Amino acid sequence: MFKITVFSLFLIILFNQNSMAQIDTNDVYPLHKGNLWEYTNYIDVHYYEVIVGEETMPNGRTYKKRMSVNLVDSEYDWDTLYTFWRVEDEQIFENRGNFENKMYDLPLPVGSVWQMNDSSTMGRKVSLKQILYFSMFSDSLTYFFMEYVLFDTLQNPPDTSLLVDVWDGFVKGVGPTYNTSGVKLTGAIINGKQYGYVTVDVKEEKPILSNYKIEIDTYPNPFNGNCNIVFNIEESQNIELKIFNILGEELFLLYKGELQKGEKHFNLNMPNEIGSGIFFIRLETEKQNYIKKILYLK
Repeated sequence: MFKITVFSLFLIILFNQNSMAQIDTNDVYPLHKGNLWEYTNYIDVHYYEVIVGEETMPNGRTYKKRMSVNLVDSEYDWDTLYTFWRVEDEQIFENRGNFENKMYDLPLPVGSVWQMNDSSTMGRKVSLKQILYFSMFSDSLTYFFMEYVLFDTLQNPPDTSLLVDVWDGFVKGVGPTYNTSGVKLTGAIINGKQYGYVTVDVKEEKPILSNYKIEIDTYPNPFNGNCNIVFNIEESQNIELKIFNILGEELFLLYKGELQKGEKHFNLNMPNEIGSGIFFIRLETEKQNYIKKILYLK
């Protein structure tokens, strides 16, 4: 039941392999400069990752430099992260400076477990490997479902039966596609071709975030029926103001269009058919997205 839920959220279905290939699956994780992946859970996570170059690390190996940039201003925000990746014999390694982790081992059969590095008590397990149809790529591709496990090194051989509630999905020829917190791949640019919905335009190695942050004020909050939304924008631009539920489902679009700079006021009148709960106001601007949590008490 759990795996079926994962698939339904990811909008993929079983399919045969007779479609025309769109992705080079021999290039298991296409870490080429300029390739980009955009991820979101439509609530409080939205970021992109782009390959910006390569670098030789202290272990003597050369890695592709991947820049991750946060696009959402929220209580969980971060700015820019750099990680380093390499592929060898369909094994995918990540290096953050002090050590190298083997993150994916694609040739291994389902049920296989490996230790991420020599000193770690954490490992990975291949829980699923199937050919699935991905509408974003118009192709049937190999999907891997990987879980984290703990190594009990006090036993010989080490006990690996304890699964950690952390996992992610990986598509051969594309890269990571889905993870525990509901973050999924919504768009990508791979070898010059765009797939899905890409909202960013990266032309140089720097984050697109500015130091200016929009503060969204809501009152009353909690509210019953009507909520006032106030924010100030520094320049005229196109925006979208959306309301999401706690599952990340968009309920309705409150406003879409161009706004002149200055203080803006909107009124949220929650429809009668919507019950009490936690909701999110998402303000999408041309430069950045912003999230505000609200509590509706009917």
